[in-house]
Amino acid sequence: MKGILHSRIDKNMYPYTWNYWATTNSLIMYVLALYGEPDHAYIEKMYLDREKMPYFGLAYLMKTLKLANSDPAVYQDIRRMILNGLKESPTVAYFEEPNAKGLEWCFHSNVRTTALILQAFMELGEDFPQASKIVKWLISKRKLGGAWYNTQENIYVLHALNTYFLRYEGSEPDFKLVVKLDRKRVLESNYKGYNLRQDIQLIDISNASEGEELKLKFDKRGKGRYYYETRLKYYPQDLAQAKDHGISIIKKWEIIEGDQVNDAMIPNGATVKVTLTAATPMERNYIVLDDPLPAGFEVINTRLKTVSSVYEEYKPLELSADYWGGFNYYEIKDDRVIVFADNLPRGVHTFVYLCKALTPGEYNLPATKVEEMYTPEVFGRTGEKEIIIK
Repeated sequence: MKGILHSRIDKNMYPYTWNYWATTNSLIMYVLALYGEPDHAYIEKMYLDREKMPYFGLAYLMKTLKLANSDPAVYQDIRRMILNGLKESPTVAYFEEPNAKGLEWCFHSNVRTTALILQAFMELGEDFPQASKIVKWLISKRKLGGAWYNTQENIYVLHALNTYFLRYEGSEPDFKLVVKLDRKRVLESNYKGYNLRQDIQLIDISNASEGEELKLKFDKRGKGRYYYETRLKYYPQDLAQAKDHGISIIKKWEIIEGDQVNDAMIPNGATVKVTLTAATPMERNYIVLDDPLPAGFEVINTRLKTVSSVYEEYKPLELSADYWGGFNYYEIKDDRVIVFADNLPRGVHTFVYLCKALTPGEYNLPATKVEEMYTPEVFGRTGEKEIIIK
């Protein structure tokens, strides 16, 4: 291992990138430190290259610095760099390599990197408030059958979850929990032993005054750790306005001949191309895009053999999914089109379909909404408006 660190092999013989060698060398440094022979000179060299290091390599470097009793200021600098890369939403958090070029040689994935960072912070006894969010994200990345994508992900995730468990859940739960809202008891329950039981309480707060503060208090007596979520359900009284809470959505209407819709007025009998564009700054899982159709319109289902060949050219535009994710399934209803994505990578994604204006009149164009199904507080929507078929 020391020979690899100090280039006693000809690295030009291999097709690997700088990212690959930096990641491999950081793992080697950690193993040497575990063995009691930290290479302080190479640790310094890797620290000088810290700005280019993948997060996976930075996590091993952070663990190495602690084992080698290195300068605390250097350790804190690496810790800060790692935390700066955290991508966080209301209920989940994870890490994404900004430059993964060449890391496929060492079985890179964002799941594996996130799991290693979680395990490192837990092992080093660091205060990590987002740990439970990362655990939830890692659990959500399991495939059918309960495993992750490959053996690399499996071992790193299981190691991280076990380290997390030993730190936070080593004491078997045996406690009583009382929850109060505005001093009124809304939930009371006893918890004994490890289990996945959930207690759910729906509370009507429609009588609360505008601007009134309602304090939620949790009182736990006994040992063990509890987890909770609070969600607010509401319905806007006026026309919905456009919102971006983690995902943005834009809807564009065009007459199929190429003219853009003017002032939301569409000629009767016109064929309209609807382009839905969703953008997300971070990877999302299990996305549903719900696009209601105004009355007076009907979707053209290009999957049917009875549909005119004129619309054949629009078939490839229906889905934008590739191997790594994107919209991969859709359903056509009488009054809406619903699009799904198991995985929606960071970036811009589109879905296109056709509809026809059939009945003259003035109609409401409902808001199009996109949301993460299991964390619905991550969503986006367009605004509502009026549309005319003339």
